[in-house]
Amino acid sequence: IPFTDGKYAHPDGLCRLPAELHAEPSAPEWLPLRLVSYVQKRYLLSQVPESEQEGPATAWLAPELLRRLGLAPGGAATIHGERGSMDVVLAAQEGLSPDCVHVPRGDWLSRGRCVNLLTAGRKTDMGELAAYYDQWCRIERQSSAGE
Repeated sequence: IPFTDGKYAHPDGLCRLPAELHAEPSAPEWLPLRLVSYVQKRYLLSQVPESEQEGPATAWLAPELLRRLGLAPGGAATIHGERGSMDVVLAAQEGLSPDCVHVPRGDWLSRGRCVNLLTAGRKTDMGELAAYYDQWCRIERQSSAGE
């Protein structure tokens, strides 16, 4: 068990922090927005009931990003990531960084609402963990019939 009795697996039992942090890579030109996907308050991971997964997932954007992209809350859009895309309904979230798109995690792939549809499989530069917070996307309005 890691950190048993508050001790780390070093001869002196102390924690080691990284000596340096690496600069974050820039967003790819074709995927200019950071994709974030936080745990939902009411559910752990994929425990969202199927009855709460009707229609497309909600994507939350800062109001200024919605304006900049010419989008509006309640509008239909498609998020594109490195691996795929998913349809969403847009919503505004005050306080969200204007370079982020937030899609809550926990919805199911079988319902077309799983953010994993978008994420690339790669490891972090330190710790070799899944790089969930190093994902990029773009968002486009869905065309209405007759447009």
